[in-house]
Amino acid sequence: MRRFYFWIVGYDREKDRLVELVLRAAEKGERRIADIGCGHGRLLRALAARGVAATGVEENEAIVAANRAAGLTCLTTAEFARSDASFDVIVMSHLIEHFAPEALVEFIDRHLDRLRPGGALILASPLASPYFHDDLDHVRPYPPASIQMVFSPGVPQTRHRPRNRMLLRDVWFRRAHFRPVSFKGMRMRTWTTLPLAALECASALAFHASFQLFGRTDGWVGVFEKS
Repeated sequence: MRRFYFWIVGYDREKDRLVELVLRAAEKGERRIADIGCGHGRLLRALAARGVAATGVEENEAIVAANRAAGLTCLTTAEFARSDASFDVIVMSHLIEHFAPEALVEFIDRHLDRLRPGGALILASPLASPYFHDDLDHVRPYPPASIQMVFSPGVPQTRHRPRNRMLLRDVWFRRAHFRPVSFKGMRMRTWTTLPLAALECASALAFHASFQLFGRTDGWVGVFEKS
């Protein structure tokens, strides 16, 4: 029962869609793929299972070492900065929400320099939700429109002036079940812990049974083409 609970409330639909969009974008080039902020290699492993190699980039050197020990290609951010490799697809999954706006524009622009013209930048990010700031490192959510406002060609109403431009070519919005939040029983064991877990499990079951109608939109994956 415990295993079923964690499976039903934690089912990762986003990873499957992200892999699908990466493979679709990579068909247009030589399959040179970089996963910036790859973490423990969730996407790298999923791509490897499909027979596709990708280069991970991660600032945590201990995680880089662990990824390499697992047979994954992974660079530190310093090693990546020293290289001159260019890519057909660059992925930033659950990364942009950790930046303030000024720093984010510069960060994306710097990596677009490494993307070939016509290549794809794929962003995956959460939207505003009652649990967005549960992650201490989250700065603010960025919907697709905010990225378009800065990087789309011919958009004059922003003070940012990036070197590179890109167009949104595809977007998928992630939906999830309603989750109980701001209850003591969700953070530590009290007499409400089991009832709240049962409530969340019921919410997840209703979400799947209703073909995702009984839920909320809490994230997105977008494919941007460098122009």
